[in-house]
Amino acid sequence: MEKRINKILRQSIFVNIFLIIFKIFVGYFCNSRAMIADGMNNASDLITDFIAIFGNRISHRKSNSRHPFGYGQIEYLTSILVGLFILFMGIGLVINSFNSSLKTYHYSIKEFKECKNDEELSKNYIFTGN
Repeated sequence: MEKRINKILRQSIFVNIFLIIFKIFVGYFCNSRAMIADGMNNASDLITDFIAIFGNRISHRKSNSRHPFGYGQIEYLTSILVGLFILFMGIGLVINSFNSSLKTYHYSIKEFKECKNDEELSKNYIFTGN
């Protein structure tokens, strides 16, 4: 069972590495913060996969004099670590999104038509309808 779980987790690692590279690359060149955030989500999945592999290996150790009931309870600890990591990653993304939303500029449609080649304007625009 341990080998099967580790095989699945290794496959997940390779898929997540591909998704991280692809999503961050596409998000960067398409100027999509959502795609970059999704790539960062895959990065957090990758880190949690490593934590799960670590916990799985330790939990299948045989019992000894120091741990007469075995190491199975380590799975709870690794689950808590995974949960905390995801929580802090989410808080970081919320803070980053909030800070980037403060940098948005308001332009009227007339100003947008006059300055449509302005790179800063095309990155951060909100139409006011004038």
